[in-house]
Amino acid sequence: MAHAFNDWNVMPEHSYRIYQAAQKKGLPCKIYYHQGGHGGQPPVQLLNQWFSHFLYGQDNKVMDLPNAWIVREGKRNSKPESYGDFPNPDAKVVTFKPQGQGKRIGQLNPALMANEDPASSNSPADSQRLDDVIDNFSFSVPQLIQAEWSNHRLLYATPKLTAPLHLSGLPRIKLRIACDRPTACLSVWLVSLPWTNSERITDDVITRGWADPANADSIWNEKPMIPGQFRDVEFELQPDDQILQPGEQIGLVLVSSDRDFTLWPEPGTQLQFQIDQCQLDLPIVGGLEAYTKAIESSSP
Repeated sequence: MAHAFNDWNVMPEHSYRIYQAAQKKGLPCKIYYHQGGHGGQPPVQLLNQWFSHFLYGQDNKVMDLPNAWIVREGKRNSKPESYGDFPNPDAKVVTFKPQGQGKRIGQLNPALMANEDPASSNSPADSQRLDDVIDNFSFSVPQLIQAEWSNHRLLYATPKLTAPLHLSGLPRIKLRIACDRPTACLSVWLVSLPWTNSERITDDVITRGWADPANADSIWNEKPMIPGQFRDVEFELQPDDQILQPGEQIGLVLVSSDRDFTLWPEPGTQLQFQIDQCQLDLPIVGGLEAYTKAIESSSP
C-alpha cells in the first residue's frame, strides 16, 4: 500500500485498513507513506523489487525488507526511512487530559501528570465542569486556532517540547458531550503550535477526525441527541507518523462544523463537553518516558 498522511481526498485510514486486513489474512504486504497530499509513489527501486518478485518470480529477498517505509518531514518522497512496521512497534499509548479554559488555550497533560497537578481541583463542582462550543461554519479551523479567544472552538496545548517527539499510529479521542439539537457536526484537529500558516502542511497539522454524535453507537442506526443528556463519543483520528521538533506544542482542537470537511448546518448549535470525562490517547514512540524527557526542561 502506498499513501500520504496528508491526503484529505482519499483518507489515509483507507490504505491502513487494507494493510491491516492483508496482514490478518497472512498476505505478503508492505506499506509506504509520505508526508504530502494526494498522489505520490514509493521509490522505483522498491517497486521494481516488488513486481520483479511477484510478477516474474525473482528471488530478490524483497520480503526480507522492513514492513514500513515512511518519508520524514521535509524529505523527498524517493528517500523514505524504514521501520519494522506501521504503527511503529515502539509506540505506546499515552493518555492526555484537557484542563483549564479551552476558549483561550487550556492545558493538555498526560493523565498521571494532570492528576498530580496541585493547581487542579478534585471538587465535585470541578469534576462536572462544562466547556461549550457554539457552531459557526463561517470560521475556518485555522482561523479559530489563531484566535486568542473564541466561543466557536476549544483549544488545549501541551508545554513546548525541548526534544524531538515521535508520534506513530492512530490517535483516539474520547468525549462526553451534550447538544441542544438532535444532530450536530463534531470535528477534532490535532495540530502543532504555534500555528505558522506554512505551505507545508506538516508544519501545522498533525492529524484530524470527524464524527456525528447521533451515530456514536453505530454508523447504521442514528440516535438523535436529547438536549441536556450527555453521550460518550469515541473514535480514531486519521493515521499519522510525525516527528515534532523542539519549540512545538501539541494542540487539541474541538470544534463543531469544519467548513472544509463537514456539512454547514445553520449556525448556533451548542455542544457541551464534560471536560473531566474527555481524553486523548496518543501513540508516542517510547511512550510516557519519551514524552516526559521531551518536556522536562519546559518552563511552566
